[in-house]
Amino acid sequence: MERTFILLLAFTTGILADSTKFGYQPGTTYEYDYDVDTTTLIQGASEGKSGIKMTAKVQVEVLSKCDLVLKVKNVQLHERNAESPENFILSAMSGKFSQQLEENSLRFSFQDGRIESLCPADSETPWVLNIKRGILSMIQNTMENLQADQKVSEADVTGTCDADYTVSENGWYSVTIKKHKNLLGCTERHGYQTALQGTPYRVPSEIQSLPIMKSSHDCQQEISKSGILKGSSCTEQHVFRPFSRDSSGAMTESRQTLKYSNERTGVSTANSVTRKADMNFEHHVDTASSTKARKNIEKQLVNICAQTKGDVRPETPRLFSDLVHIMRSADSQTLNDVYTNVQSGAFCSDNNQKVRKFFLDAVPMTGTPASVTMLTKMITDNEVTGIEADMWMTTLAFIPSPSKDMIREVMPLLKKNGKALLAVSSLINTYCKKTRCENDLDIANVISALEDKIGYGCYVDNNILLIKYLPPK
Repeated sequence: MERTFILLLAFTTGILADSTKFGYQPGTTYEYDYDVDTTTLIQGASEGKSGIKMTAKVQVEVLSKCDLVLKVKNVQLHERNAESPENFILSAMSGKFSQQLEENSLRFSFQDGRIESLCPADSETPWVLNIKRGILSMIQNTMENLQADQKVSEADVTGTCDADYTVSENGWYSVTIKKHKNLLGCTERHGYQTALQGTPYRVPSEIQSLPIMKSSHDCQQEISKSGILKGSSCTEQHVFRPFSRDSSGAMTESRQTLKYSNERTGVSTANSVTRKADMNFEHHVDTASSTKARKNIEKQLVNICAQTKGDVRPETPRLFSDLVHIMRSADSQTLNDVYTNVQSGAFCSDNNQKVRKFFLDAVPMTGTPASVTMLTKMITDNEVTGIEADMWMTTLAFIPSPSKDMIREVMPLLKKNGKALLAVSSLINTYCKKTRCENDLDIANVISALEDKIGYGCYVDNNILLIKYLPPK
């Protein structure tokens, strides 16, 4: 058991590096006061503002030079007082908020200042993990040394960005480092909610997103000569360009501070490693309740019904795109229930065929485990056949973030339709790029099914099948 744990930890933390910049001592817990204040306002047009503030005690336990643990304690959530915007009051959600943030510790790999990977608990929700990513981003320093200015590429909660490090003060007891990032040039930053499936690609450019936001990100770190972070502060500002002038306009500003308060001997964490994550912000779409999702989908289908009775109106593409977006919040049973109603003509009886067509066209574009379940069932049950079935299967290759549930659901397609071979293999390839899947039993089962189709040594015992897979001349 001990040997297995050591191997797993080695895979998780990567190649261990000798620490030279930092002097965190194994077996020691370092404590910090954490504060973050986020405010949204219309600068120059109104004195009103809204915002939230979070305070907490942050503990960093040092298990080894390269294996650290983050704990968040004494969390409080405040919100701006509507009657007195300059003041904060305790939020009604503070109790539930703090409970989820404090529930799990977060183990992470610390390679001389660079945080290479995270090892969150299986029960850790994306929004909680994102907040902890924000705290760790204040701790991270990826300079080669603390003596010279440097420009490096680093990954944190803001994305994968070029960071300009400047040594602003080098005193007797500590060194002060300033860090600046051009957020417009960051990759792995945005989450895309669109009706179109696609595979993202990167182009070398200083502009990686639409420049409708004027954004700045600046941090300052104070590190003692013994290699202990004494303080870190970060300010991030976003101004909406279309309605801004100079420093006026719609603006959101976030200020974070992390101050060293204490250290003590001893650590309490010995959690095993169960999964791995990176430092980039995790975009997540919450699933609505089945009742609400069904109501929203049927309401949108009624709108489409009314708009397409005579002809296709200019607003129809937007209605379809909205339908795809709404369907992404539905579970498998909800999609089946809605389809049953559409089939029976329970609503929109005078334009039922068009509504049915819109719904079926939206299914393969939804790209969720629920839609993949429905897609597989309708193809295997021969409700969708021919060219339409081929097109449905092709969409599997363009799902940007497939899950293991999706891969389990497409297994029947391999037995039913040989044309699913390329789509399913592409789906697995995309999944395995983002997840360690070499020892995953579910993935191994699908790969075995693929091998059975291909044959030993890539031998195909059906000449017609071979011709279908060959590229055209």
